[in-house]
Amino acid sequence: MSNSFDSNTVLTETIACQPWELVMPIEGTGKTSDTCAVEFEGQLYIFYTKEKGPDLFKLGYTVVVKNSDNKLIVKSTNELPAQDAGHFRPAVTVYQNRLFCFYTATDKTLRFSVLMDNGWSPIDTVPNVLTADAPSVVAHADKLYVALQGTVGGEFYHTVLDTYGWHPNVPAPHISFSDSPSLCIYDNKVHVAVRGLDGHSYIFCFIDNQWHPVFTSQHTEVYESPALHAWNHLMVIASLKHPNNRYTTELIPPLTSPPDYYDTAGTYLSPPCLTRYLDGFYLIGKRPCNDLAISVFNLDCAMQA
Repeated sequence: MSNSFDSNTVLTETIACQPWELVMPIEGTGKTSDTCAVEFEGQLYIFYTKEKGPDLFKLGYTVVVKNSDNKLIVKSTNELPAQDAGHFRPAVTVYQNRLFCFYTATDKTLRFSVLMDNGWSPIDTVPNVLTADAPSVVAHADKLYVALQGTVGGEFYHTVLDTYGWHPNVPAPHISFSDSPSLCIYDNKVHVAVRGLDGHSYIFCFIDNQWHPVFTSQHTEVYESPALHAWNHLMVIASLKHPNNRYTTELIPPLTSPPDYYDTAGTYLSPPCLTRYLDGFYLIGKRPCNDLAISVFNLDCAMQA
């Protein structure tokens, strides 16, 4: 038997099709927090905090677009002129055709700025709100919802902005959780995902001015904040999983059926962010090499898994 090697022979490594396919690592952002993202005027805005010095943080954001080959490319990397930003992730949504960015300040107040035609508006403060972690925001119809963790006992509560201004805070003491919540709109209703004190992730739906439990994840080896998003007639919840530091995602159909589970191939250092952009569904996080990584969900690969 000959052991010689024919130089014309081509060796190929078969790489399994991945439901979450890494399509774009972005280096040099300097991000130190987890991430939030939203599509606005045909572009994907990705927000995070940046450590500029000891206990000195700024809000950074990267704008991503698709080129003529339908590939993601970085259009710009920027800083938002926010004062006294804390180290927590900011939160963004599009409300009344404007981009809103909220962040937790060092004094635990909640502040925000709005992207206008001539740049970012002056920083404003949400009245009567203090929070111990990152906020979550979502817009629905004529209202903007903000969910928070309180500073006394970590109580869950939310507040609403509409054309009449900010409404009084609405507490929900029956929701016991850690880290920060994650809001989304699904089936024309406001939903929130939290990581419970028992390590499970829970989803609640806001109906008749009350938060009602609708889903409990069976994963227990998850930590930090989950991400929640609506996509393709499903709710999707993503979490950072022990002990391998991979993201796990649960695609939740109508609640009479069990969810489908998919993990990322690589490892991550931050809680996940889920977002839609144009025709794609994306998972964003911080990789071990400190780049900002964007993965796209490949439905064909998921069906093969």
